[in-house]
Amino acid sequence: MVHATISKVTLSEVRDLSHSLQVLQHLEPRFNKASLVRSLDVKRMHIDIHLEADQTMDLYLRTIKTIADFLATIQSPISDLELIQPTTGDLFEDYDSFVATFSMLLGSNSFDDLQYKVLIHEQHLNYKKDCTLHIQQVFVATTNDAQGSRGAKGNGS
Repeated sequence: MVHATISKVTLSEVRDLSHSLQVLQHLEPRFNKASLVRSLDVKRMHIDIHLEADQTMDLYLRTIKTIADFLATIQSPISDLELIQPTTGDLFEDYDSFVATFSMLLGSNSFDDLQYKVLIHEQHLNYKKDCTLHIQQVFVATTNDAQGSRGAKGNGS
């Protein structure tokens, strides 16, 4: 039965083994090595992920979480600390106060906590940016109206 699920190349290695346990024991080191190599490749991917200026925070965090979940499925999990430190280190300047506060509580937070809190902080930053933009627009409009009124008074005299 086991022989039916093995490729022809691999089958040539185990053809003389009569019991499935022997086959599995023979193939185990190869698959363990392949799994280790794959997990190292994926961990390298995690290290190479950087937040880009045009990338949403949600996409950035989901990408990291997807890699962490994949590594966990192949029995090579990344600790929360290994996820949190590079992630917080990659955040933009706007997140400095958040990172400082979050880092003080590092031992009691998980990556899921970080995801949730970073997204809330991002909403807060966007709200502040929108308010600042609105205030600037009101200021410009008020300034233009005041200049227009003075110009109209000057023309009328």
